Amino acid sequence: MPKEIWSFIEIENEKLHRTALKMAAEAVREAKLLKGKPCGLLFGHLSSMDLLEEISNYGLEKIYVINAGEDVSPEAMAGNLSSFISDISPELVLFASTPVGEEVGARIAVKLKKGFISNCVDFEFTKGKLSARKPLYEGKAHAYYTWRTDSPYLATVNVNSIEAVKSDKKIKPEIIKKKITEVKSRSILAKRWAVPLSELDIAEARLVIGVGNGVDQQEFMARIERLAELLGGVIGGTRVAVFKGLIPVEKQIGSTGKFINADIYLPIGISGSNRHTSAIKNVPHVIPININKEAPIFKFAELGIVNDLYKIVPSLVEIFEKEKKTAGGSK
Repeated sequence: MPKEIWSFIEIENEKLHRTALKMAAEAVREAKLLKGKPCGLLFGHLSSMDLLEEISNYGLEKIYVINAGEDVSPEAMAGNLSSFISDISPELVLFASTPVGEEVGARIAVKLKKGFISNCVDFEFTKGKLSARKPLYEGKAHAYYTWRTDSPYLATVNVNSIEAVKSDKKIKPEIIKKKITEVKSRSILAKRWAVPLSELDIAEARLVIGVGNGVDQQEFMARIERLAELLGGVIGGTRVAVFKGLIPVEKQIGSTGKFINADIYLPIGISGSNRHTSAIKNVPHVIPININKEAPIFKFAELGIVNDLYKIVPSLVEIFEKEKKTAGGSK
């Protein structure tokens, strides 16, 4: 019987977390590598099976559903999963490299006294041994690690390095329902609130707008800030933008600033020096706005807008404001 390869599927506000489909597809990829069975594992309400229907398009053959209410603590998740892993003995257990995934994976590793490798971007299986590749020095180099303990192997995956690829054929996964076991927690969730976008670190934002040398009017920043508000993004920028006083130094993107792991990066008036682009290599969707079609930033673009930013940004603001009014009126 093939060994099971597990992916931990995160649920947020009773919906699939943005990493969920990628992690489902990753279980399928690693199951092919290890000749195992791809499985998913999630904590959620058994009454809502719509989530499982969506996941089923990504090739999982089995999904374990642990019936649980909202706000299950990482401590309770780790307590339940540790026992579960000991009973089933999967070959590999993967978590997304998110705050929850990192904490739950690390707690399980301690409980089971197993090796734990974080932020992996790839796996290899050679000479009967599994190894993981992970970035070092902000992605400037990579190293291979392996586990000194036997299976199950525990790891977190950098979700920016993987894709949510649908299966060639739709598989109806076997659903295994489990009851959550009460775990006496030594901590409680006291409060939860949304951090204002203006306070969110650019390294944690999912959408980042970058400001560069092409923006030379301080008053125009109000338009860019409005665009960021409409898109739910955070504003960062280049070293030049910091010197001009357009953004604070803690929002600087580049080798002398911060590296970003956003899903979408919208650089406005940024030519794309090596110092800057070295910090956006993990961003899958780069959409520059620049009047110079030869600007190096377009080498990283999935889609580019060659035009005057002073025309494009107000147009985008107008479009998204209309969409927001339309959406508000339809409620």
